[in-house]
Amino acid sequence: MGGGKVGGGKRHGSWSPASVFRLSKADYVTVVNIGLGVLAMMYTFDATPFSLRIGAAVVFVVLILDGVDGLLARKYGASPVGRYLDSLSDEISFVAVPSLFVYVAAYRPGLSALRDFHNFVVVSSIVLYASLGSLRLAVISLSESTGKRFFVGAPVSVVMTMVFSACMFLLPDNSWPYFADGFEMILPAILLFTSPMLVLSVEYPRFDTPIRLLVAGTVLSFGITGVVLPVFFRWASLLSFSAGCLVFISSIAYLLSPLFIGRRLERKK
Repeated sequence: MGGGKVGGGKRHGSWSPASVFRLSKADYVTVVNIGLGVLAMMYTFDATPFSLRIGAAVVFVVLILDGVDGLLARKYGASPVGRYLDSLSDEISFVAVPSLFVYVAAYRPGLSALRDFHNFVVVSSIVLYASLGSLRLAVISLSESTGKRFFVGAPVSVVMTMVFSACMFLLPDNSWPYFADGFEMILPAILLFTSPMLVLSVEYPRFDTPIRLLVAGTVLSFGITGVVLPVFFRWASLLSFSAGCLVFISSIAYLLSPLFIGRRLERKK
């Protein structure tokens, strides 16, 4: 009774050191992503302009690899633990890291969120995003099928991309996370307006084909370059601004894509 078995007499949930060698190819990429996500958290927590840019670049790399492990899972198959590993990776890189980043960039130290409206908005946006983002990932890990061509609800990775790309065009030099007065509130505003989209019953297209993944990877690679180069070269500030605008506008276009996809499907009917 207590030790139910799943197909073929194999005990579900049993684990041994040798189990790691039974992971799929996609799972190994996901495990690497988990490590990179923790690395991004460490750089973000350091809260210096240099470390924040490196942390952002690492998360963009995680986002590219997240698409790669999806392609590997569809081509070579996924293990039973694959979706749970993927959910854990997304929780770290696309929920915890941007939440920590918004806190570092926008929260005013020494002022209680219960007495200061600015900090209250910052904390509320982070709590809302972390809660709805975690809920979405939990539901996906239990119910999503790799055969579907659409996400239900906006992916948390898109919100993360908007947060970091907004900083790129607002702060093209090395001033992260030191915004001019008021501009830092753009970050919690992004979380407040996009968090509800995570749990809406709206279909968003997957990056499930090599062409789509190539387009997304190209945009994100441009973003990585725009994040890192200004740390070393002042002439790269314009590149950071341009890359930030490109990634930010691409994210907004993706969030609005169900409007255009819905109309196109209606016309076909």
